[in-house]
Amino acid sequence: MPYIQRISSFLSVFLCVALFNACAPDDTIDVSKVDANVQIHRFDRTFFKTDTANFHDELDRLRNGVFAPFFSSQQSASFWRHQRTVDFMVELAKETKNVFPNDAYLLETSTNLWKHYRYLFPDAPVDLTVYTYISGLDFDFPVIFVDSIATVFLSLDLFLGSDHPAYGRQADYLNTQHTPEYLPVEMAKTMIAPWVKSDPSDLALLSEMIRYGKQLYVLHKMLPDISKKDLLRYTNDQLAFCEDNERIIWRFMLEQDMLFDQRAELKRRFTEEAPFSKFYMDFDNETPGRIGRWIGWQIVDDYMQRHPQTSLLDLLQTKDHRKLFQESRYKP
Repeated sequence: MPYIQRISSFLSVFLCVALFNACAPDDTIDVSKVDANVQIHRFDRTFFKTDTANFHDELDRLRNGVFAPFFSSQQSASFWRHQRTVDFMVELAKETKNVFPNDAYLLETSTNLWKHYRYLFPDAPVDLTVYTYISGLDFDFPVIFVDSIATVFLSLDLFLGSDHPAYGRQADYLNTQHTPEYLPVEMAKTMIAPWVKSDPSDLALLSEMIRYGKQLYVLHKMLPDISKKDLLRYTNDQLAFCEDNERIIWRFMLEQDMLFDQRAELKRRFTEEAPFSKFYMDFDNETPGRIGRWIGWQIVDDYMQRHPQTSLLDLLQTKDHRKLFQESRYKP
């Protein structure tokens, strides 16, 4: 090939690559110039160090200090003494101290997350307050976020590790969310939950999958150091199953006319917590649970590839999931 032709071919390839990169949305969010100041207050550690011989004085000190948000007029001193001395709570506090001996991990993950949150919501205050406590295994509320005062309450006894004996009464597939590594995911999910909009009249399986897909897409942007499999709470094999069988899964849903079906049963089979997804096929035991959420993520990812001008906040607030699906041109 003559020299001029080689140069021309090289330039053509270079321009194509450059144009693709210019149009494709960046996988990372630059938060280097976003300020964030996070204060960690360990109520779990402080409360279970109180002197029970002088408990009333210790309690007054806590009520009137930085831990005042934990106290209300309806809670008696006897209630708090019980919380402080009952074996179940004392053991959880001990185990929590072993897993979170200092504030380093909590501070690092909370600061990184708050920077990404403030990138999405620039009006959010610079300061974030994080309180940690022992909930007594209140599985319904691992994280509470009060956005009006930029305050997070973390139930650290729910992040002791998936194989911790405290969670022995729960199924293994549920306990994957009880690891220290999953704590920032629960925080981020709780923070963005009010912003994940959908059309309440659209009860189709497709809309539900896309709702979860939007959430996962934004979480992946907010938590770039957490892998996709860990964000989904999948093993390597489970994620590989999804990727290897994406076309088969999608064709099955199309052939069974599932996408616009509104039956709650379909959501239980494909988007809700379960040990595996129920296709009622021979390979069911190989599938991970919540596979519909993963499909929703792929749809949203295709949509964002085609609409790089769409902000993350705009994506979250998009209610017309059928239009989003059409404009994604998803076709594995």
